[in-house]
Amino acid sequence: MLRCHRDGLPDVALVTRGDDLRRAFREYQSFGNMSTKTTVEAHDAALLTDPSIGDLDPPRHTQVRRLLLVAMAPKAIVQAESHVAAAARRVTASFADDGQAELVSQWATPIPSDAIAYVLGLPENDWPMINAFVHAQHSDAEAAVVAGRGLAPASEDFLTYVGDQVATRRRDPDEFDDALSRMCAFVGTDGTVFSDSEVIRNVQTLLSAGNETTTSLMCNLVWRLLTTPGAVDAVRDDRGLLPAAIEESLRLDPPVQIFNRRVRASTSLGGIELAIDEVLGLSIGSGNRDPAMWGDDPDNYVVDRFADPAAVPGHFGFGLGAHFCVGASLARLSALSGIEALLDATANLRLADGWTYDKVPPHALRRPRSLPVRFDPVPLSG
Repeated sequence: MLRCHRDGLPDVALVTRGDDLRRAFREYQSFGNMSTKTTVEAHDAALLTDPSIGDLDPPRHTQVRRLLLVAMAPKAIVQAESHVAAAARRVTASFADDGQAELVSQWATPIPSDAIAYVLGLPENDWPMINAFVHAQHSDAEAAVVAGRGLAPASEDFLTYVGDQVATRRRDPDEFDDALSRMCAFVGTDGTVFSDSEVIRNVQTLLSAGNETTTSLMCNLVWRLLTTPGAVDAVRDDRGLLPAAIEESLRLDPPVQIFNRRVRASTSLGGIELAIDEVLGLSIGSGNRDPAMWGDDPDNYVVDRFADPAAVPGHFGFGLGAHFCVGASLARLSALSGIEALLDATANLRLADGWTYDKVPPHALRRPRSLPVRFDPVPLSG
């Protein structure tokens, strides 16, 4: 663990080893999930208005997490499989005859946007508008943040739109069977219910943070496949390797590199004494390359590393413990459907000549700003 000084920002103790990360993620009583701009006392005393899941720890976090899990329930994701696959083919077909594409905007943004809008139950006629909202959020990458905190502000028109969708489901609850209606009807085991504004805030989080991280996963995956000798041919020839290729991308290039925590009470971690209010940076990008976990090749992209998931450690790409990503299953589905469609529609897929990696800001996010590719078109069937 390293202590780092940052001009104009709080100093941070950077947690880099896998064992220390596991403890910091799981012991939320000691390592609180809160803004670096506050203190433990001020955070706990504040009356949070319509908090999103990225602002909270249990027990309130557990309540909001259960709300989002009714939206992202496994049954709903399974039911979405055929739709997401069809959407991925449709999006890919829009550029498949061109022999070239810019994958961030043309492929990796619209597919997860469509997937989340479908699961939420938002009307299909509105998906272009929703995609435009997501694209605008991506474009303001300086304002994007880890796990839904500090998102670029949504327009009043968009918030009004989501509010209208919520109101419609409140008025006619029996007319809808979708994630948004389940969120509106949700009552926790302790009697917890959520106001319209709380539902709207968390829908915005799903559409914004969920899309950004899935877009990053998809771009990082293609980048690694195209820059690792033999990788893209391996998955093209054996599509059964794609789930392992996705997990290896999440390990080597997690879309969110660092999660912030504050020390709630004096403690120690990794042999280092920590004082109350000290800021921790949970560097999952480092933990996912810890040689103690990953052996002598942690910096290499190994396309079949996760072919037998039981034979390797779990990575931190979706977090861990109470804060494990609620949208992980939909993110994996979007990435799998997207790469399947891309491989089906292209041959000789390659990066554009002269392209160099230019990372999006801020420091916590990892994906290229743009991903221009060239390919030989393959006629799509069906």
